[in-house]
Amino acid sequence: FVTFAEEQGLQNALQKDGHKLGGRNISVTIATTHGTCQQEGTHTPAMASEVVDVLGARHSNGVFVDGTFGRGGHSREILKALGPSGRLHGFDVDEDAIRAGKQLEKQDSRFTIHRAPFSQMLKHLGDKVQGVLLDVGISSPQLDGGRGFRPEVEGPVDMRFDASEQSETALQYLVRVSRQELAAALEAFGGERPAHARRIADAVALAKAEDPSLSSMTTSKLAQLASAAKGHREYQQMHPAKMTFQALRVAVNREFAELRDGLEAATEACGLNGAVAVLTWKHAECAVVVDFQATHSLAEKDSMLL
Repeated sequence: FVTFAEEQGLQNALQKDGHKLGGRNISVTIATTHGTCQQEGTHTPAMASEVVDVLGARHSNGVFVDGTFGRGGHSREILKALGPSGRLHGFDVDEDAIRAGKQLEKQDSRFTIHRAPFSQMLKHLGDKVQGVLLDVGISSPQLDGGRGFRPEVEGPVDMRFDASEQSETALQYLVRVSRQELAAALEAFGGERPAHARRIADAVALAKAEDPSLSSMTTSKLAQLASAAKGHREYQQMHPAKMTFQALRVAVNREFAELRDGLEAATEACGLNGAVAVLTWKHAECAVVVDFQATHSLAEKDSMLL
C-alpha cells in the first residue's frame, strides 16, 4: 500500500494500471477499508475461525495455548469462543508482543501472557491443555518494525525476534560463520539454489576479507551484495535478496529447531485427546511439520503392519 502526499501523485500512479513490468502486467487500484487493509502495527489472524474449530475452543471451559501471540489476533478470537471458565495462555519473545499481551491480560482475566518461546510452554503450564496453536514465521508488525527483516528497507542487520536479550544478531552471525556454513544455511533455510547460495556466501567472504567485522554493513548494502551475487532476476518478481534475508532470520532465531521443539512440547502438553493446530507459510516450515507427523503418527486401525 502507498499513501500519496498529493492527489496528482495518486492519479499518476493510477495511469500505470495495466502497464508491463518485467514481463508482467501490473495492477494499480485505489485501496479501500476492506480486504487486507489494516492499522499500522496490527496483524490480521489467518484462518481464525478454522483455528477455533480445529482446537475445539467454541464454548469450551478447557485450557488452550496460543504459542505465537504476536499482536493477539488469534488469542482474541479464541477468547471470544471460550466458555466463561476457559483459560488461554499466550507465549512470545517479542517485546512489543508482550506489551500487547499485558494489555489483553487487563481486559480478560481468562488470559495469561508468558515471555518465553513456545518450546518452553511445559515450564509454564500446569494441567494438560485441550489445544495448542502455533502460527509460525514472521508477522507484519515485525516486518515493519525496523529490525532489518526486509531487504527493501534500510536498517541494521539485526533480525532477532527478541531484540532485548544479548543474543547473536544477523550481522554477528555473518561475521562468525564460514563460507561453507553460510552457503548451507542459505540453501536450507532460504531455499536458495545451491549455485546462488555459494555465490552469495563468496560475496560475503570477500566483504569480510576487506572488513572482518562488516562494520558498515546495513540491510541495503546486504541486499545489494546478495542481488549482485545472484546475477539474474527470479521468475517471480520478488526482491532478489528476499531468500537471503529469510535464511538469516531463520538461522538467527533458530526457527526450525524451535518449531521441532515446540511440536514436541505441544504434543506432550495436549496428551492423547488434545489438538495441535499449526499454520505454516513456507515449504521448509511445512516440511518440518510433515516430518514430525510422520515420526509421531500412529498407524490407522486398518493399516497393514509391515
